[in-house]
This record gives sequence, C-alpha cells and structure tokens, in this order.
Amino acid sequence: MKGLLCATPSTEDIKKWWESMKLKGANYVSIGTEDGIYKLYARTHGAKQRLGQKSLGTTDKKIADEANEILLMDTSDTSPEAVIFQYCKHKKNMAKICDDNNENHFRYVEPRKKTARTNKSRLEKHLLPFCRMLHINDVKELYRRDIVGKFLIYLAETVAEAETCRSIVKTTRVFLHWYDMTNTVKLATPEFECTIQDYKRFFAHKIPRDKPFLNDENVRKLITSECDIPELKARILASLVGGLRHNEINGLRWCDLNEKEGSIKVKKAKGGKTRVSQYPKFLRDAFSEIRHTRHKNIMEGDLVFTRLPYNQINTRIKEYIQKVCGVNGKNFGSNCLRRSGCHYVYMTRSDLTDKQLGHRNNVSDTTLSYIQHDDFRDLNKYWDNLYNRMTRPKKPIVSEADLAPYADKIIRIQATTEKNSPIPNVEVRLSSML
Repeated sequence: MKGLLCATPSTEDIKKWWESMKLKGANYVSIGTEDGIYKLYARTHGAKQRLGQKSLGTTDKKIADEANEILLMDTSDTSPEAVIFQYCKHKKNMAKICDDNNENHFRYVEPRKKTARTNKSRLEKHLLPFCRMLHINDVKELYRRDIVGKFLIYLAETVAEAETCRSIVKTTRVFLHWYDMTNTVKLATPEFECTIQDYKRFFAHKIPRDKPFLNDENVRKLITSECDIPELKARILASLVGGLRHNEINGLRWCDLNEKEGSIKVKKAKGGKTRVSQYPKFLRDAFSEIRHTRHKNIMEGDLVFTRLPYNQINTRIKEYIQKVCGVNGKNFGSNCLRRSGCHYVYMTRSDLTDKQLGHRNNVSDTTLSYIQHDDFRDLNKYWDNLYNRMTRPKKPIVSEADLAPYADKIIRIQATTEKNSPIPNVEVRLSSML
C-alpha cells in the first residue's frame, strides 16, 4: 500500500498503547512526523512534554489520520460532556481527512467543517443543559424511552421554531447512533427508534415566526451611505444587493468578478455548487475601493475579503446598521440584509423577486431553485437605476433665467385634478419669487 514502510500497528495494538498512556495521565493524542514517518504522541492538556509515542510506519497522512480516528472513538468516559467532546473532535478529524486541496475542496471539505460546527453548537446549547437539568451523568441513559420523550418535550418548551426543533433532534439522533456504533452491546433498542422517529408530532403546533427585515427607507440609506471601511461596505452591498451568504463572500476571488458582463461567479454557493449573481455598477465601485486599500500587487487568484469569523463580521454589520438606520437587535445582521434586499425587490418589482433570491421573506417565497439563478442583467439594470435616482442631484423645473422676462408681471396658473375638473385660477406676481 502506498505510504507504508513497515507493518501498520493493528487497532488492538493502538488501543492497548493508548490505555497504557492514559494510566500515565495522557488526555489526548497528536500526530507528528520524524524523518517523514508519522507517529502518535500521547500528551496532557497544558503540558508540552510527551508521555509516550507510537510509530505508525507510514508516510501517508491519510493513513495516520485513520489510525488517530480509532483513538478519537474511545468512549471510556461516558459522561455527556466527554462523549460530545469526542464526537465533535471526530467530526473535525473527518473534515481534515478530506482536506486534500483538490478541485472539489470547497464542495466537500467546507460543508463538513460547517456541519461539525453546527452539530457542536446544537449539542452544547440544547442537549447538555437537558442532561444537567435531569442530572444525567451517563450518556447511555439518553437511550431510554422515557428520557427521549422528556427531551422532545424540553425542546418543544424551550425552542421557538418547529424547524429548529426538528434539526436539533436530527443532530442528536446522529450523535447517539455514532456512540452506539462504538459499543459492543447495542443501545438503540426498537423502543428508542420508535420514540425518536415520532418526534414531529411534538412540534406540529409550533408556527415559524417571521424574521425581521429593513424597511424601504433603511435599504435606500444603506445603499447611499458612506463608510470608512471599504471591505465592510462591500460586504453589506454584496449581501443586500447580490444576495450572497457569509461563506460565499469569504470565498470570492478576484477572478470570480466579471466586470465586462456584470456578474459574480459564486463557487461556494449553497450545497457546494456554483451559481452566478448580479454585479451592478455601484457594487463594482465598492469592490474597486478594496483594491485601492491593498499595498501589494493583487493576483487574480487572491481572496477579495479578509477571512474573519462570522460572529466578528456580524457584530460589525449590526453596529453599522444601527448607526445608519437606527435599528438594532440580534436578527439585524448579515442575513437580515439578504431578506431586506429580496423584500425590497418584491415590493417594487415583484416580477424580479425570483431572480434576486436574497432570502425567504415575509411576503413571498421565491419559486426558483437557489442554483437556477443565472439571469443577472435585469437585476443589474434595476439596482443601477435605483442607485442613480437616489444619488442624482435634483434640478429645478424652471430656472431663474427662464423666469426673468416675466418679472414684475402677474400671471395666472390653472391646474386640474386627476379627473380633469378645473381648479380656480391663482394669480402670482413673479417679482416676489425672483
């Protein structure tokens, strides 16, 4: 087999070595190389020294990761906190195995990383508090039918939306099935499966609450506002006008921006697929401002935006929205911009709503698939016309030079209503107006 220099230790050998290391106080395992050979190192948290090492006899990192995964599946500590920690570590390790920087890198690796973060958040936010509330110290108790029923009732009482409840149950079910696979005696009984599969009836009464969006006036304020940070303004316009998600914006490269056609090629779209987004002129100008702030030559393959965590970016966007629009709240972030852009298009040009695809809004759902959107020219024209109307200086209908010949003269002004019924004449002396 490629990468093997000698016989790789068996699963039993690796587990026996790890058991002996745990007796010495080891808490976790790291992978390292010496002369190109991968080895496992037993370590303790907060200490730099190694308590022991195990040679894997291979130069292939994938084989080393698979060997390390065996130890990540260890379940000697059966408390919910410890098992959830092992599960999250396992999910991250699986993402690292797929991270080989090939052409399908963003399609397979990034969704795995995002799923690992989502699963960790759901389990720590909902399952752990439930275990603490019932004083559950052994994860095996979660397989009892009465405990599963109590967990479903707990979610129904504490989580607002039904769809979120269902997502949490699915994540918990996958987690428990993973733990069940690590045991010689199966814990998932038919009663457990029957109870957890019937979870939808617990959330049937829940009505999804509408998420807020910015009104038309606030949308126009954001489009015409001035910002000292070019990257922040470009991010806001990319979400509001282009309908791009946070990960899609982070993955943009300069070669994806087609100024000639007025389109953006989104390679990291939802589902790991590729789509095309609108790219109006004033959005191009916002991206050009980013170029002026860079102090080095920009290559076509370089990232447009600096990679920052979602929470950090979302906090800055919330602060900017509060400053410009005067509204604040946990839902007024980057996703709110996408909903607001879609809602604004719907209220002014409902025929373009499906092409905007900003987000599900409170008025209408888009009927096209997210990946089907490829007609960007109509939206470019729509957004550019809107921007020009808001930024074009207003000119008087009649100038003073035009009225000069009529100075000191009295003229009659006659107007009509919408039904062409005359209104009494009004006499005006123009000398007072000049």
